[in-house]
Amino acid sequence: MGQTPDAVKTKGFFLFNLIFSGAVAGFGLALFIISCSTGVPAKSSVLAEERSSQASSGVFALQDSFRSVTKATLPSVVSVKVKQKVEIQSRSNPFGEEFPWEFFFGPQQNRPNPQSPKRNSPQNPQVPQQTPAPQERIEEGLGSGFVVRRDGNTVYVLTNYHVAGEADDILLLFKDDREFKAKLVGGDPRKDLALVSFETGDKDIQPITLGNSDELEVGDIVLAMGNPLGFEFSVTQGIVSALGRQSGPDGNISSFIQTDASINRGNSGGPLLNLKGEVIGINTWIASPDGASVGLGFSVPINNAKKAISDFISQGKVSYGWLGVSIGNLDRELAKEMGLENQKGAFVFHLFRNSPADKGGINPGDFITSLNGSPVRDYNDLTQRVGDLPAGQAAEFELIRNGKKMSLKVAIEERQRETEISSQSNLLWPGLTVTPLTEEIRKSIKVGTQVQGLVIANIVEGGASEIAGLRQGDVLTQINGQNIRTLGDFYRQISQTRGELKLSFHRQGVDLSIGIIR
Repeated sequence: MGQTPDAVKTKGFFLFNLIFSGAVAGFGLALFIISCSTGVPAKSSVLAEERSSQASSGVFALQDSFRSVTKATLPSVVSVKVKQKVEIQSRSNPFGEEFPWEFFFGPQQNRPNPQSPKRNSPQNPQVPQQTPAPQERIEEGLGSGFVVRRDGNTVYVLTNYHVAGEADDILLLFKDDREFKAKLVGGDPRKDLALVSFETGDKDIQPITLGNSDELEVGDIVLAMGNPLGFEFSVTQGIVSALGRQSGPDGNISSFIQTDASINRGNSGGPLLNLKGEVIGINTWIASPDGASVGLGFSVPINNAKKAISDFISQGKVSYGWLGVSIGNLDRELAKEMGLENQKGAFVFHLFRNSPADKGGINPGDFITSLNGSPVRDYNDLTQRVGDLPAGQAAEFELIRNGKKMSLKVAIEERQRETEISSQSNLLWPGLTVTPLTEEIRKSIKVGTQVQGLVIANIVEGGASEIAGLRQGDVLTQINGQNIRTLGDFYRQISQTRGELKLSFHRQGVDLSIGIIR
């Protein structure tokens, strides 16, 4: 289960430190007693020294590298302390206003009788109903960040959106105990990034060099810096365990660097560095069964953040390119059905009518394999790369349609806000996905072998197909009088027809038909 190592509650932290310090002191005393009471043969000491001398050229050189990176970069890492006002809606008593008094003690003199007319009833209209007022609470949290840019006296610090993107008060603490009040410059939940800034004349506060995350390889040594569980300015070491991990929390569109460097709550927003002292990632979330680090940490590649930093500074938000398609990956069976086995790319399930994709000639059922001459790995790869395209730029897409390769040029537009896009689900075409009618599905929906077609696997909520009355589980048998037996049949028919489509389908033993205008 993905969990973000974000805000760490500070309540009771002093008591924890006191107990922890006592435990450490006791452990140190125990070690001292053991070392004083255990004899070590002289011969063993000589062998240890010999081995140490042989290993020094490698191990101590690596240690010196860790020290050098830490000394150069840790002064530019910050502890991000935030406060956020949260409204909590007061809840009325689900058992009624008389509970528990009348329930246990009977009607009370100074309380309304439960048998009397209720408030706001026709018999007692003069008593206004009182809605509990929402209560306001201040939540405190802790994360990490690092200096990425300086413009005169303005210093910019990068962190995660889930750390500071919605904070009302932001305080930055440096390792030398300098503190600065910061303000939000811009935030983006899709990439889970936020940029904050503060003013200072202190010239020694400088940015960390940003590296090139595309040069990373599995096995590279990395250092993670931050404030895990409130232990400020901690440094942990590990390797790059994997690259291109997907499916982060809260709909994050980034691919991720996986590392076994210890990352915990409070590390969010801190840098992941290579041995050159360059930032190659932003520590963002962990996978854990209980919230503690188990060696599965994930960082946003720094190359995914470079454009965002500039966008935040220039316009306060991230500008995304928009193609206007709903895309995904095909599982092995559907890829075989479509003749796309062993092909890498992104499958177009739906498109928005009058979108750049629609205007440029892309159809549902197309399989996009390349963008501007560079192969597309999967739908996440295409989503990120289209998002990085500037509005107004013509992009070239190579795709496979009905088994044939073709190329199209599409003028990219600027992506609207997520809420605006979600409100346009009625423009998605075709607004449904279908899958082959297997024997297992036949048994599940109780359809005999005399019915041939494709079963509707999903309906887009608010889309044209749902509005027209189609349902999940309907068996689509014909489009415009043409039999539909394969996915190729389906996408060919819905793509080549403009205007009204007549859909014939089978539901609960009844054959039906409807018309939908594209």
